[in-house]
Amino acid sequence: MAPLRRALLAALLAGLALGVPAATAALATQSTWHGRQIKVYDAQTAGRHGQGVTVAVLDGWIDRAHPDFGGRALQGADCTGGSCVAGQGSNDHCGQDHGTHVAGTVASSSFGMAGRVTLLPVRVLTADGAECIGTAEHVAAGIRYAVQHGARVLNLSLGPDIGGIGASTTIATAVHEAAAAGAVVVFSAGNAAKPVSQTYGSDALVVAATGPSGRIADYSQYGAGVSVAAPGGQPTTTGCAAGEAECCTRSLCITSLYPGGQYAVAAGTSMAAPHVSGVAALLFGQSPGRSRQSVLDRITGTAHPLAGAGAGLVDARAALGVRAP
Repeated sequence: MAPLRRALLAALLAGLALGVPAATAALATQSTWHGRQIKVYDAQTAGRHGQGVTVAVLDGWIDRAHPDFGGRALQGADCTGGSCVAGQGSNDHCGQDHGTHVAGTVASSSFGMAGRVTLLPVRVLTADGAECIGTAEHVAAGIRYAVQHGARVLNLSLGPDIGGIGASTTIATAVHEAAAAGAVVVFSAGNAAKPVSQTYGSDALVVAATGPSGRIADYSQYGAGVSVAAPGGQPTTTGCAAGEAECCTRSLCITSLYPGGQYAVAAGTSMAAPHVSGVAALLFGQSPGRSRQSVLDRITGTAHPLAGAGAGLVDARAALGVRAP
């Protein structure tokens, strides 16, 4: 099986545009444009902030010690060696920025959609020079590990732009098994600015990205393969090169966590997917006995129509049945 590849901290449209981290002092829960866009702040109390729900983030290395995780990040596993081994393996550079940012959008006490969930980090990518690599077998093993260890929501901000991942029947089979076990599996749509042609099977939620305007972001993939859309940011390249901090500010991009107890902004469908994972966690938190199908129906059935974005833009308040204030 050929390796899956993703450039690490490369150009903006390769996945992550990292801004200048904020001070390391702990931040209070903060309102952001992306949280407001999907009306999550009106839904968090009803969803008990995801308390009691385990969310797995399948990525590279994650800074579990970040204060915003509040000790809620489990040891997790490294699934990159042919089998899943407890712990995240060697602390190389692969995914520590990307994975921590993605996990923070779900589970951060400052910027998370569901800031009381239990976070299960599952490493499926390792470093190869300036790139992260993995295989479909590693990803599938990570999916199975996450479900076996209690995850009700799985976030995979890996992107079909990683060669071969979306065409892999190995991954689609693992997703189907996860769905049969009652788990919601969420993928990012990818950042190639074209229709989604890859598939993870009919059991996956595939998420496109929106900018602050609520429209599909310029880089986001779209079309029939998309389930819903959520905020991913819309950086500007006016006056700066793609990927520079000036292109991705808090008013344009997604604010979340950065390793070492810090904070950063980023953009991409990788950032959109964990918004949906967070809403799924709120739905399970609201009703622990809720079925996977009920969660999917609530997310898709209450979304606002948006061209190219499947059911449309996610609305957490409507999904949880909370009245507007």
